[in-house]
Amino acid sequence: MISSTEEKVKLYLMSKGMQPLSIDETLETEPNLSFNEANGSKVFVKIPSREELENRNAILSVILRATSFTRTANRVYIALPRTYAPMIDGAIIQEEGLGLIIYDEKTINEVIAPKFFEHQASSKSQENLDVAQEIEQLGSRISQLEQTVQTLRSEISQLKSIRPSVETPKTEKTETVRDGLPAFFRDNAWLDILSKRGREPERYVS
Repeated sequence: MISSTEEKVKLYLMSKGMQPLSIDETLETEPNLSFNEANGSKVFVKIPSREELENRNAILSVILRATSFTRTANRVYIALPRTYAPMIDGAIIQEEGLGLIIYDEKTINEVIAPKFFEHQASSKSQENLDVAQEIEQLGSRISQLEQTVQTLRSEISQLKSIRPSVETPKTEKTETVRDGLPAFFRDNAWLDILSKRGREPERYVS
């Protein structure tokens, strides 16, 4: 159940344009209040209990716990009763980037403005993004390979449809006939001599 102090701080920050969030919607359960700013920034508020305000060391512990919120929230406030403000070293709060709100029964004021903390995507979210990009790149490569295969299939199909005209070589006969004679008589000098026999007048040796 929200305390009167928490309600007072809540109304004060709402007057500055912040929208309250349920603690269940935040990544931390320790901050007493959580808000969204108009630009989407997240704001946490730590309101120490009476037990946490008993001594200086307890207040320093509160500051350390509030500092851990900066890993999640963009701005972090500590809200303290006005009577405890002198116990706080404002330089320490500013050095840690925290804001300070002080209040009493009648008034509430922001005396130190908090630093804005940038937050990059978590490592898990970044890992998921990298995997999605790799899958997209693989899909693109597979698409290119499919197009290449389709082109090769088309070219192979065209090559198959073209039948080269090959002339059938003429086979030489192992034997040709010249003047009705077997081939071994061709270009035979004796054949020429023999063919002239009987045509020349016989020569008689005297």
